[in-house]
Amino acid sequence: MEHQQPSAHDDAPAKITKILQVSGRAIPIEPLDAISVTGTDSSNGSELPATADTSSPPEALSAFVQAIEAARYPSTRLPSWWLAAAMKRFDRLCAYCGQDAGSAPDVDAVIPVMAGGPQRPDAAVLACKACRQGRRRRDLLLWKPNASPKLKAMRAALALDSWNHLSRDPADMKTSAKANDVINARWQQPRFHCHGALLPMGGFIGWRDAAQVPSAMQLRLVFEHNAWRLRQSINNTHRRNNTPAVFWVPTRQGALDALWDVIEHNGLVRRADLGDLASPVNEAQPDFSSDWAMPFPTVADLVRGRWRQNR
Repeated sequence: MEHQQPSAHDDAPAKITKILQVSGRAIPIEPLDAISVTGTDSSNGSELPATADTSSPPEALSAFVQAIEAARYPSTRLPSWWLAAAMKRFDRLCAYCGQDAGSAPDVDAVIPVMAGGPQRPDAAVLACKACRQGRRRRDLLLWKPNASPKLKAMRAALALDSWNHLSRDPADMKTSAKANDVINARWQQPRFHCHGALLPMGGFIGWRDAAQVPSAMQLRLVFEHNAWRLRQSINNTHRRNNTPAVFWVPTRQGALDALWDVIEHNGLVRRADLGDLASPVNEAQPDFSSDWAMPFPTVADLVRGRWRQNR
């Protein structure tokens, strides 16, 4: 499969046709908003039949979309006193372009708080107005792949103190050294965030704004996990974009596989609370599927959390 750097936040998917290799066949893939099929067989590229086994429960879909609409994210506004500290640390030079920050400098989190970045002054840099507006909420690797080694090293260090998920295999994060390796590998890719919900018969993965869907993840969900793109609007007249991107993955195991795949591609997945609709099939059976929804603020906390689970 062709992989492209995902569009994590504000940029819409590129308006070009992509080519996906499936079983040796070249299949043209249109941009997200041009896709009309809801499911595809990854073995031959044909459409999946619309059966009861692959359809999402209407009441669960409504609950998921409502949960996305009601989601509250950390404020993107940083404390004003951080600016004075950044001005001093960076000698009034923009950390992104290296030019004088000008008469309207700003302070910018290297890893946006919305994407799980730490909320502390040393996690922010000085930015000129043009760079701050140009970046918006995009990940540094996505917005500026040619960023200075110093900035990339700063991002890599902060990634270990950001919100991160556990690994599906407990052995992968048994020690801090192993956990560091897993987190470092994930953060070689741009960070993005989305919402997820696991039900007895499948699961949802979705974005409140369709423009935030990473292009590569869209392709993985449809062609690697047989996900169905659902059409649903958010009933909020105050939002400029009322078109969420919601994917339904049939079967509980398939949805769980897709959720872990999103995490391993550096997604911060926020659980969408669907109440009793998302309860496991059998509570008596050992079920570690909830691990996908358990992020930790630092690698040290993550390792300790896993240790307590396995006692």
